[in-house]
Amino acid sequence: MKDQISKQLLVSGIEIELLRKNVKTIRLMVRAPRGQVRVTAPMRTPEAVVMNFIESKIAWIRKHQERFAQRQSLVNYEFVSGEKHLIWGREVELKILNNQPVNAAILREDGLYLCFKKQNSTPDDRALLLKHFYQKQAAQILPDMAAKWQKIIGVKVESFQFKQMKTKWGTCNTRTHRIWLNLELIKLPPVGLEYVLVHELVHLLEASHNARFYALMTQFMPDWKTHQNMLRNYSIREE
Repeated sequence: MKDQISKQLLVSGIEIELLRKNVKTIRLMVRAPRGQVRVTAPMRTPEAVVMNFIESKIAWIRKHQERFAQRQSLVNYEFVSGEKHLIWGREVELKILNNQPVNAAILREDGLYLCFKKQNSTPDDRALLLKHFYQKQAAQILPDMAAKWQKIIGVKVESFQFKQMKTKWGTCNTRTHRIWLNLELIKLPPVGLEYVLVHELVHLLEASHNARFYALMTQFMPDWKTHQNMLRNYSIREE
């Protein structure tokens, strides 16, 4: 038997990917950035049961697809002066300056300045400089945060890295003790990064999302559900 089977459905005009896996319950996810819908169901659950579940969630799906559609209109960036971008949960105005002494990204009270030595910087130039700015922000905040939580939880990580990820806020290799974090976290309030960091560190004590894992999360970060709900406004999953 295959580990998983994928099938495309059309329910009430909504395209849905049905994924059959060795799981115990039906799960529904509406994913960034375009509100794609995936339903994961146990191998042996009758399709009629799955369809009834989906149909009962149509209003929920449409609500979150509309939210993603509104957000998508905000993230089709052109990287021009006056455009609004997020840093640590705060919206800042982009200001493009060409013919400058050095290439640099400078955050001030009145906006985020992207400075270029060349006379005509391109959107790709600006996107790359902004990415480097986010990486520097991550490098500044993560070491102290990671040291604090490794001591509290009682684990040791070999390395942390930030990278762009489409479907996950973080991931942990429990064998090598390496953790990767989504660079998009730099756009959210710092507690979002802290929650994901703690989540991945706890996986070094318990690899599965089981009762022991969630008990450990509550032990180390009692308000973790509040932070999880904040992230679900950016990547919606119903479990």
